Amino acid sequence: MSESFIGDRLRQLRLINEKSLQDVGEAIATTKQYIQQIEAGLQKPTEMTQSALADYFGVSKSFFTQQYNHIYETECNFRKAKSTPVNVKEKAQQYASLLEEYIKFLDEDEFDLPIISFLKEDIDYKNLSALNIEELAEKLRKEWGLDVETPIDDMTKALENAGAIVTYFKDLSDKIDAFSISRNRPLVIRNNEKYNGCRLRFDLAHECGHLVLHKCSDNAEDIELKEEQANRFASAFLLPRKGFFQEFYGVFAGMSINWRKMAELKKRWKVSFASMIHRAYDLNIIDAVRYRSAYIYLRKSGQSKTEQGDDYINIETSSLLENMTNHLVANDIEDLASFIRNKGWSADLFAKVMSFNVDKVKEYMGKQTNIINFQDFKIS
Repeated sequence: MSESFIGDRLRQLRLINEKSLQDVGEAIATTKQYIQQIEAGLQKPTEMTQSALADYFGVSKSFFTQQYNHIYETECNFRKAKSTPVNVKEKAQQYASLLEEYIKFLDEDEFDLPIISFLKEDIDYKNLSALNIEELAEKLRKEWGLDVETPIDDMTKALENAGAIVTYFKDLSDKIDAFSISRNRPLVIRNNEKYNGCRLRFDLAHECGHLVLHKCSDNAEDIELKEEQANRFASAFLLPRKGFFQEFYGVFAGMSINWRKMAELKKRWKVSFASMIHRAYDLNIIDAVRYRSAYIYLRKSGQSKTEQGDDYINIETSSLLENMTNHLVANDIEDLASFIRNKGWSADLFAKVMSFNVDKVKEYMGKQTNIINFQDFKIS
């Protein structure tokens, strides 16, 4: 009997691999009730059971004895939190938990990652006004060395330069719009299936808003308020009031809107027509009648979801995590392989957590596994 088996580690693998208690039980010739008891810490599996579980999930037995890095749902800011299925959120949390283990290794042992810079003051989000959020967005721009009157060229790089890790999880990408976690190092998990540069940038700015405004979320209350605040922050951050006002003013002539001018602004600011119209209304540049008229035009012209000019906005890509990993592969691949082995992971599990190609890691570890040390054999 093992005294150090951690049931949460088994549950982690089960959720990541989308296996039910019944699936695991049948795979190792036991019952789902027994697997459930193991996960809950009510039963300690035998050595043979541990070996069977390790074989089934393709990891080392030591995986189940590693300290579990628990990420709670209340620590995560899920886009569309109410409509995202519970099992999808749980799987995302387990992926993020493993990713954090790897980032800690990179941060403490391998690289000097960028200093985390998401404003340091404590913010009481329940008492924030629209003006407060406006001012915080401008303050963050200044802290990041961004002009308060011009567009942000690359929202992804801005987040990475401020110390965040931006990535996605391959088999979750179409199920989650985006989510963020503010712990030791901020994580922003994006949707890589969202082939719309404007919406992706807004999602990233939205998660940035959560990281600034809702750092110490310890409950699931006020989800709608937090989402509305993050949206307002994203709008203010991507379209700062002074610069946007100067360029947008005059787009309307009477009740008509100059859509050619709007297309130019969209290409320059890299935000959607809908976002610009909403921002203009928030800043009182247009009234409710013009706001409604513009949205009616977008709907009637078939631009409610996909707008004209979307294809001019590039899909931003994250690079920090991939660049660090590729550096290790090229220069210290044994250090990386040692991390994976010491954690009890497999190269396949590492590949599931990463959003980029790690075939060289899998190839290297496969060769190491197949090496036979003849000194270990005694010939009598």
